Amino acid sequence: MTEKAPQLAEEKPLGEGMLGGGASSDTTGKVFFRIGDVARILGVSPSVIRYWEMEFKNIKPSRSRSGQRLYRRKDLEHLQSIKRLIYEERLTIEGAKMHMAKKHEDALLRSVLDRDLLQRIIQGLEAIKRIASEK
Repeated sequence: MTEKAPQLAEEKPLGEGMLGGGASSDTTGKVFFRIGDVARILGVSPSVIRYWEMEFKNIKPSRSRSGQRLYRRKDLEHLQSIKRLIYEERLTIEGAKMHMAKKHEDALLRSVLDRDLLQRIIQGLEAIKRIASEK
């Protein structure tokens, strides 16, 4: 009999499309997932998950006191993306790494652009405030 991971805190369930591949699992309310749970959700073996963990540095499970890997939702989402890139889009490990790095760079660029825009908006509002206070 397999032991279920403890529900440590309530959290929104993964979206319908997140489980992919017809896998079914109750992820509602779970914060941490053990490697067996992740393997079952993704439909791959635990050894594949351990391999991806070595290859992709953004997969960083914490460890329980007994040393068992505990994956967070963010890890699970990254693993789902990796599986999609490799199994569905037929990318190599290197191709998947490049794709994920590009995605990360794009997110950073958007963040920088958002900050620039926000800074310009703040400057504009401060100018309006100065003009209004002069009257």
